[in-house]
Amino acid sequence: MIFDYKYIPVINSPRKSAVVKWTKHRNIRVYDDDILGIGPHADHLPYYLNKLCNPKQRIIINEQLSSTLNNGITKLDKHTLEQIPPLLPNSKYFVILSEITPRLCHPGDRNDIFSSGKKYFTCNNDPKTDYYHLRTAKQLHHDLDTLCIELMVPLFDFRQLDPERIKYYQKCIEAGEKPTILALSKFDTLFPEDDEIDDPDIMSVHFITNCIIDGHHKTYAAALANRPVTLLALYEKGVDGFLEMVTDFMQ
Repeated sequence: MIFDYKYIPVINSPRKSAVVKWTKHRNIRVYDDDILGIGPHADHLPYYLNKLCNPKQRIIINEQLSSTLNNGITKLDKHTLEQIPPLLPNSKYFVILSEITPRLCHPGDRNDIFSSGKKYFTCNNDPKTDYYHLRTAKQLHHDLDTLCIELMVPLFDFRQLDPERIKYYQKCIEAGEKPTILALSKFDTLFPEDDEIDDPDIMSVHFITNCIIDGHHKTYAAALANRPVTLLALYEKGVDGFLEMVTDFMQ
């Protein structure tokens, strides 16, 4: 469910280099290190994840934004949006606030979509990281079926998380609070060849990959509690019609 969305330009970011960004090779970079790679590199290749390493230092956001995220966001106001640009490289972004219920997936387990045998994923791809499955839906666009899949990917290994903080957030979430996770996100559309898809009625596959900037403990706690939280997703402006496709999927 989408609560709100806005468009923001990031111009003259005060940092010499962005805290987190996508590289031209489709890697997520934190400070100077490439942490995670995602596919495809062309429209007809399978989608995949590839964890490269853990960040050498945690991502630091300012106290005001951290407090706002922990309290939970229900609407995108000017004050909240003004806290985001220092994290990002200069560009144009869509900011989408939605509600999610993350489901934890471990590579090789029965919930792992990468070992499901589906042709639109790299066969038996080991993403080298646990991740969260947020939603999968099939939609009808212009008489053609589109499959939509959304994932959330942590940048830090779960073993680096503080168990006490997880317990704290789990208690808050089970009490009905909905803190907000901040993510840098990417929207991809694949147009599979006949031999790259299991369902002949599906003409395209949309993938949304959300890489967690802030909220690793909150996301894990929400998965344990099986309760919803909110997601503040930052998408670098892409193809025409992108916002319509994303918001339709999340409704």
